[in-house]
Amino acid sequence: MVWYRAAADKGSSEASKALDTLAEKLGVDADKAGLLKGDVSMASSMLDLNEIQPAAGIQAPAKMPDVKADFDIVLADYIPNWSQMILAEIQGQLTNKALYAGAQDGLMGPATVEAIKTYQTIEGVEITGEPSKELLQLMLAKATSDKA
Repeated sequence: MVWYRAAADKGSSEASKALDTLAEKLGVDADKAGLLKGDVSMASSMLDLNEIQPAAGIQAPAKMPDVKADFDIVLADYIPNWSQMILAEIQGQLTNKALYAGAQDGLMGPATVEAIKTYQTIEGVEITGEPSKELLQLMLAKATSDKA
């Protein structure tokens, strides 16, 4: 959401639409979606050092000092791992079958466990309530054959 907000703030209508859609899916206030601490957009908090001009009568330093943003976000923390991506896709498949109404966020919770168990019961496979790539493969194969 942070990156969609930054792009939307720079004028991207596609990013604005994507931000609104994601905020709605996650149940987040669209006006606050993607903002950092203090309700600041990443786009407005980033400095372009090439655009900084010294005040009149002041000589610019030979090297610009290191600039640290005043927010404590680590973008790597928001990159999902393979297990989370598989789970998010499983949640999407469960949503398509009207077995799950939660966020497709790749996070395991009681609603996801119950939805997986229900799906496993319907398909007549071992009931574990656990996500796996084998479960996802089954779901995708079934979804493809159901459409054929």
